[in-house]
Amino acid sequence: MEPLDFPSAALDVGLKLAFVVALIYILAAVWRRYGTTLGIRQGARTLEILESATLAPNRQVFLVRVSGQRILLGVTASQIGSLAQWDDPPVGMTEPADSHK
Repeated sequence: MEPLDFPSAALDVGLKLAFVVALIYILAAVWRRYGTTLGIRQGARTLEILESATLAPNRQVFLVRVSGQRILLGVTASQIGSLAQWDDPPVGMTEPADSHK
């Protein structure tokens, strides 16, 4: 049995570890950049946050779109509540600017 040459063994292990870490970093960058266009991330977005506003510390409102509906959510540190719901306007339809009168 040959004696272990510590400096060369440490250099060998260090280079292999650096290669594996670099490979993981490159694969993660490619996944973030091209994951959607390659079809890797599948499934349609069913939840979309349209607007949000902070009213006070730990008090927020969110307008979200879920399955063709808009829902206004009130969020506190301890609960989430639905404040109002509307159907989404049909595609291509816009709401008139004076509809809030």
